[in-house]
Amino acid sequence: MIGLFDVTKAVLAQIRQRGSGTIVNVSSMGGTITMSLGSPCHDTKFAVEGLSEALNFELSAIGVKMKIIEPGIITTDFSGRSMDLPVDPE
Repeated sequence: MIGLFDVTKAVLAQIRQRGSGTIVNVSSMGGTITMSLGSPCHDTKFAVEGLSEALNFELSAIGVKMKIIEPGIITTDFSGRSMDLPVDPE
């Protein structure tokens, strides 16, 4: 979240100079729903959602819009062969 704060702060400085703009944050469906064993993912995504929604209200007066992209389930190999550790030949 610190990176998101830092980038948002830097972008806002430029948007203020222009007088309007849109900030797009990427979250996931994990920021709106939860499932078991997903706490580390869900807590950061909920934070992105909360920050984005709050800033949308706070910054609308100066012409700034906040958008959130929430991709759904993406099939990866995270729990498949990518979890296989190399075997030490010794």
